[in-house]
Amino acid sequence: MRQFSSAERERLVAVLAGVPGADSLDFRRQLVALAAESVPGRPDVPESARQRDHLRAIVDTFLACPDQRAAIGALADALLITREYTGAHVRLRDEFAAIEATPVLEPPPSAGVSAVPGPRHAPQLPRDHRPVSAALGRKVTDLLTAVDAGRRPRRDVIADSGCGKSLLLQEINAGLRQRRHVVLFVTAQALESDPDTLEFLRSTQGACDRLISAMADDVVKAYDPAEGEPGRIDADFGREALDTLRAARGAVQRVFLAGDFEEARATLLYALDQAKWQVVEVLNTIARRHPLSVLVDDVHTVVTTPVGEWLAECLSLTEADTVVFARRPATRREEERARRVVGLLAMTPIRLTALTRDETATHVVHELRRAGWREDTAADCARMIFGATNGLPIGVVTCCEILTAGDVPPDAPPERVGAALLGGDERWDGPQGVGAIRTFIDSSVRRMLGRPAGAPVEIFDLLAVIRRCTPDLLVGVLAATGLDEQEARQVYDWLSARSFVTWFDDDAELGWRLHDFLRENVEARLRQDTLRYEELHRPVEAYYRDLINLDQERDTDSPYIVGARYEDPEWQRNSEEWMHHAAMLSARHFTPIRLTLIRLFLEAFWWWDTETSSVYSERLLASFHTLLDQLDGTPDREWVTCLEEFHANYVPGQAMMGGEVRRDTWRAADRALARLGRMLDLQRDQVPDDDPLRRIHILLCCLRGDTAWYRTPRRAADRAAALGWLRAAEEACVREAELWMGNWAVWMQADLWLAVDPDPERAGALLPGLAERIDEQQDNELRVHLTRTLGDIAWHDGRKALAFDIWARAVLYGLVYNIEQEVPDQAPNEYSRSVYRGLCRHLRRRLAQAEAEGLTDLTRTATERVRAYFAPYWEEVGEPPSPDNPLGLPPEPRDEDLGKVTTDFAEDATWVLENMRVRDEPLDSPLTVQV
Repeated sequence: MRQFSSAERERLVAVLAGVPGADSLDFRRQLVALAAESVPGRPDVPESARQRDHLRAIVDTFLACPDQRAAIGALADALLITREYTGAHVRLRDEFAAIEATPVLEPPPSAGVSAVPGPRHAPQLPRDHRPVSAALGRKVTDLLTAVDAGRRPRRDVIADSGCGKSLLLQEINAGLRQRRHVVLFVTAQALESDPDTLEFLRSTQGACDRLISAMADDVVKAYDPAEGEPGRIDADFGREALDTLRAARGAVQRVFLAGDFEEARATLLYALDQAKWQVVEVLNTIARRHPLSVLVDDVHTVVTTPVGEWLAECLSLTEADTVVFARRPATRREEERARRVVGLLAMTPIRLTALTRDETATHVVHELRRAGWREDTAADCARMIFGATNGLPIGVVTCCEILTAGDVPPDAPPERVGAALLGGDERWDGPQGVGAIRTFIDSSVRRMLGRPAGAPVEIFDLLAVIRRCTPDLLVGVLAATGLDEQEARQVYDWLSARSFVTWFDDDAELGWRLHDFLRENVEARLRQDTLRYEELHRPVEAYYRDLINLDQERDTDSPYIVGARYEDPEWQRNSEEWMHHAAMLSARHFTPIRLTLIRLFLEAFWWWDTETSSVYSERLLASFHTLLDQLDGTPDREWVTCLEEFHANYVPGQAMMGGEVRRDTWRAADRALARLGRMLDLQRDQVPDDDPLRRIHILLCCLRGDTAWYRTPRRAADRAAALGWLRAAEEACVREAELWMGNWAVWMQADLWLAVDPDPERAGALLPGLAERIDEQQDNELRVHLTRTLGDIAWHDGRKALAFDIWARAVLYGLVYNIEQEVPDQAPNEYSRSVYRGLCRHLRRRLAQAEAEGLTDLTRTATERVRAYFAPYWEEVGEPPSPDNPLGLPPEPRDEDLGKVTTDFAEDATWVLENMRVRDEPLDSPLTVQV
């Protein structure tokens, strides 16, 4: 094994000293600062000294070590104390990779199992300490050799749980990234419902949506990487690719699955076919410019479902350099279908098996010798471990960790070793063996935190029920056990470095899970004790429920991020996780869960469905039934029935649609809300103090303002009931996170005063200061609607010429709203298009009304002024408006423009925003145009 050259040593030392540049952080100074939270040490040594000594040991080890890989490993250990890589860390890793001649170094025949070769982690993930056997190392090398030779390998990795599938993908990922490949590394997720049901179709829809979303995330990383990471593709090209994937997601998400199963299935398959060709377009466009590889983990969860067929069809049509699946063996009943799916890609199988006796011995002896054990006692342990694990890699490395990172002293007698590894069992995965793992984790955490022996610290069982562990989740869950945030994050960092946790492909932000082999075995045993199983799920459910009930703000000043989160894939994942854990609780704990479910639905409905129907609300209702089906006993479903009846009868966008109002449907919607309010004991003029009931009250008041109005003949006398609900909503919105909803309630009251027997004076009296509050809170949609209402006030108080000017300004605001919504990076969508379409319809309808009233001079002047107002737009796009567009209003986004930010429509709307004085004039002032 070669050593560092003097030039390489100097190069690494220079990198270690810090990354050059005015805005860079010094690596060593940063390492010292971060060490305080996670470096173990003697409690009697001052913290600053521990930090200094730990840092010195790291640097000294690095400088003194002649072994290239061991030096890299020492520095990788140092990086484990950080929660995410910074530019300095990534630069270090890239320098290591550049020095190594090959991505995976084969161990000599006598080694059996290699040490960690090079940077053994996915980008931004801690180093994986599990072993790479000689056989596994050869498989990685063979595949990368095929890549280098241009043979475009297609591989199907098949192995039982615990044999290294995910580890192999991590190794392949590292090698491909060193070769500057764009790597889309995603994880398939199981469908949790029975076939031939609508819920199965919805689960299929969600699984495909998540796969496309994961690909989109990796495309973003390729053109907008983390600090210090090299970009793989051009930013403009990357954004175009992202747009197409967003459109593919939109095609899948917009499918409304209800009614007849076969019809719903056909509709979904058609949408998936549309999305398939969009995904293929993106992958092939990337592949023609850059080396592209696609890695998919956990394919066994979908390989015999429509999701597996869809994924294989997509990838079979691509020009990717490399495609690798990793899955467990199919059952005999599933094998034919699985073979057909992977056959679409003409994949070559790679089968992973357990370690041999010699490989196990070599690895165990190597690990124990590093920890100070003698050769003979280490060999005795190796024989015991092989007998207990049959060479299953996850078992071998877990046993090694218990002996090297636990409280077993080197060269301990066999009785002590056996007790630590097996707890009295013959097998490491038997009940007592699992108990030994539990003891190791819980006692290690107890010692790390300085807790006395016997103190109740229970971590392992929690890990068995947590499906996606992140730092914030562990902080929230462990708070119930008395651990503060710093302690919980210290525990997270320690667990992140363990060999028995599995990361979600290369997405560090998604966290990790206890290795499936352990989690599935442990959870099966925990389920036998229903009270204990529920007790474990309860703090996890409470954590996710708090995420939904809290109006937390992300990286934005928008006060109504609580609504925008319903478009966020990460937040949708969190809501799914919450409902999974909620379903594990007994009915007696369901009351707070029910309230949060109701809030979840009403907020999502308020965000989307008041303007245009969304699939998300329909999915929520279906998931509520699924959740209730899993609860014990016969839980009450009346609240779901109320939400379903309201959802089915509310008419989206009614205020801007014009035409006939179906009072019967609105009456049904109003009655459903009334029943729901009675169930929750809500009174219109009594505001609850606590969420989620307080937010439910506000939403019900706003929505009943609509239903109470449209259920009536809409005469002046009918207005009072609707106004009463809206005033109640306004008066309830006094907290900071509620003010934006209060603004909407004020505007809705003003608009209602103009709906029939208009009273512009009463409407106008409600509006002073509203425009300023809207600007302060950056509520771009409400600005659009308020401007239209100000035009209506001008029309009804006799200033008809001014009204057309104001409506034209509202149309302009509606146009740019497509690209400037509530939070950054939102693309035109069905909602924003519906808003814009309604504004254009309103202006044209008023023009037709003026013509019908014989106001010829007014209509001619208004047409000329509106046309002149939008003339700069038509000059920019280089064509005149069509003859059937006498007002010259800009076109609405087409279907192919939705979900994208790089289309001609988006560019034209951006030009309008930047060049047509969108914010320069008061909302109700005349247009500054010359005719």
